[in-house]
Amino acid sequence: MKRKSKAFIAAFLSLCLIATTVLVSTGNAFASDANVGELAVTSAQGYEGDTVKVTVSYNNNQGTAGFEFRMYYDPDVLELVKTTLSEDVFIEDVVILGDKNANEKMTNFVSYAVAMAKENKKSGELYTVEFKIKDGAAIGNSELKITDLVPSNFNGDLITVNSKNSYVKVLCKHADTEEVVKEAVTCTKDGVTEVRCKKCGELVDTKTVKSTGHKFGEYEVVTEATCSKDGLKRRTCSVCNEVEEVKIPATGKHTAVTEITKKATCTTAGEKVTKCSVCDKVLSTEEIPATGHKFGEYEVVTEATCSKDGLKRRTCSVCNEVEEVKIPATGKHTAVTEITKKATCTTAGEKVTKCSVCDKVLSTEEIPATGHKFGEYEVVTEATCSKDGLKRRTCSVCNEVEEVKIPATGKHTAVTEITKKATCTTAGEKVTKCSVCDKVLSTEEIPATGHKYSDYVIKKDATETEDGILERTCTVCGETEKVTIPKLESLKTEVKDEKAENPLASQYTKGEDITFTAIGIGMDNVNPQAGDMRYVPAKWSINPSGEWTSAPYTATFAVANAGDYELKVVYNREVYKDGKWVADGVTITSKTAITIAEKAETPDNGNNGNTNNDSTTPSGDASTDNNASVSTGDTSIYVMIMAVIMIMVSAAVIVEKSRKAVK
Repeated sequence: MKRKSKAFIAAFLSLCLIATTVLVSTGNAFASDANVGELAVTSAQGYEGDTVKVTVSYNNNQGTAGFEFRMYYDPDVLELVKTTLSEDVFIEDVVILGDKNANEKMTNFVSYAVAMAKENKKSGELYTVEFKIKDGAAIGNSELKITDLVPSNFNGDLITVNSKNSYVKVLCKHADTEEVVKEAVTCTKDGVTEVRCKKCGELVDTKTVKSTGHKFGEYEVVTEATCSKDGLKRRTCSVCNEVEEVKIPATGKHTAVTEITKKATCTTAGEKVTKCSVCDKVLSTEEIPATGHKFGEYEVVTEATCSKDGLKRRTCSVCNEVEEVKIPATGKHTAVTEITKKATCTTAGEKVTKCSVCDKVLSTEEIPATGHKFGEYEVVTEATCSKDGLKRRTCSVCNEVEEVKIPATGKHTAVTEITKKATCTTAGEKVTKCSVCDKVLSTEEIPATGHKYSDYVIKKDATETEDGILERTCTVCGETEKVTIPKLESLKTEVKDEKAENPLASQYTKGEDITFTAIGIGMDNVNPQAGDMRYVPAKWSINPSGEWTSAPYTATFAVANAGDYELKVVYNREVYKDGKWVADGVTITSKTAITIAEKAETPDNGNNGNTNNDSTTPSGDASTDNNASVSTGDTSIYVMIMAVIMIMVSAAVIVEKSRKAVK
């Protein structure tokens, strides 16, 4: 930051002090001008012992060369902790915070002064102050006030800058409270208690005191019950003298049993009948009140606007009845409601909500029909064993008569018999009927059992020219299912000379790397079905040998000695069963003839440069290797014919062994 001389600072501050009186007297006249600067301090809040921060900012700077001011605070409430200058506005000029330096703690104010070498029109934060709220500080707002404001421009003219004061709000922790009874509790009405802070008097909580309920004494018999006439007993609450009367049932000594003849639903009443289990006399018939809907939460379908109603909907979790309710438009009408049509037992009424000022109808709502208020049922005709009875009741409001059938008491003796047995492919039937009157009570289908197949059995092995056959049989009905095993014509071993790029080569030189790939059957079956088969390459041998556990089924080898060899590849047969491929123990071996020749030699004087590879005999290591099928001697047509015959004989033996393994 560019520093100014102390003489310049002193001169500027003196000018500011001289202009203070003029600024204060004229400040009100400039305050209404929109093109004036503003000094503003932010507010904060906290509890006793908390540290809070406020920031003083200079806004709408119209061009300032320097000014000074003070921010006063209440030292009984706040303790100055730290002041921090900001470089947002006066970054290159002399700034003094406090009477002596930027961190000095004053008694009840923070002072700020600045003088610049050129006019500045930047706005932003000047400094931040940290206060600690003192213990025992008064609850409420403690004012932060900016005064003694003396600003000027670079010409030395005083300019108008308004000040915006603020405060630090001291919050109460409501540590000490008391409860005051607002409404006393009674037997039937809850009471209300208010919890207020003793320090600030603020309402902290409102508690509801549950009603105590009646405190009834013992029952007193008013009228004794007789055999056919009910009695009456009465008891009185000792607190509010509420009287409760209870009927004493007649003493008729019937053996009463109760059964529900009609279940109650959400909207319709049910019925239960109490009768004597000995004489079958109906003792009472009682209505089971409708359970009422069990609605969930409302779901808004259409949001309400200022002039258009919205819609919300909820559904009964029992019967799926949907209740839709209008969401009134948000226009701020003064709503009053009047009933324009009263509801009766069977017809709905209507109530209209309209504005009491403009008489605009805001909504029209249906008042559900009240429903009949029926009395007790009267038996008109008693039910017999085979004939229905009749009972009747009357609405006390509109005299509507409701008649209900009393079901016949026929007690069928149910027996069940299977009239048609179920098989693997066809359904059966069982009938429930009365063993006395032979009336059919119900008929029920017995589902088909489905086949119970045994495991697959190989009836015919696949060869290179013919398909094989798998077969399984249902253990219940003997139904047979056959599956074709594909022929083995695609089973082969591909030998490839990586140097010569000759996939059909059968003659190589000793020590040369030979790469081959075993190609099985059914390896590309990506969606296998039960009973499908495949042949998976498992191991190979010549000299040396190896095995595979997973693709790719490729290997590389080299033979040290010249001669005729046989590359053997063993394939394991796998069957798809229970969602996976399982080896069934059957193996097939393929053979490929390979000739290893001597490496070409440079001609010399001893043999005139001629090399006869066909007459070279493999070394002793190859001739004693039992794992390699090597033929020593020349490579004449006779030897080739013998090798082919041996391969065919070996293949026949291997296939025969595989068939025996399957059997």
